[in-house]
Amino acid sequence: MGAEVILVPRATPAETYPRWRLVLRAGAVTSCAYVVSVNRPAARSGGIIGGPSMVASPSGEVLLETTDPVAIVTLDKAVLEHARRQYPGYLDVRAHVYERAWRDVAGG
Repeated sequence: MGAEVILVPRATPAETYPRWRLVLRAGAVTSCAYVVSVNRPAARSGGIIGGPSMVASPSGEVLLETTDPVAIVTLDKAVLEHARRQYPGYLDVRAHVYERAWRDVAGG
């Protein structure tokens, strides 16, 4: 639908980050968009919530991973366009080919 950046705020424990990292990278690849996920930079008052924030590119590359409270990353629209040209899920759908195949299977 044309989204360029998906924002994913989190309030998750640090020990769950490896799983989140994988999911966020996969989300970037399958959506052909940047994924920006922000968590609390550190646990407060002995709580368990806190850990890294990250930015993943449409290729799944981690562009930024930090526990700093402020960070800057530059996103490039040309990277989005390239990813969208390469991702097979965005190829043209030829409905007539599927229709003909289903008719053949149905014997018609």
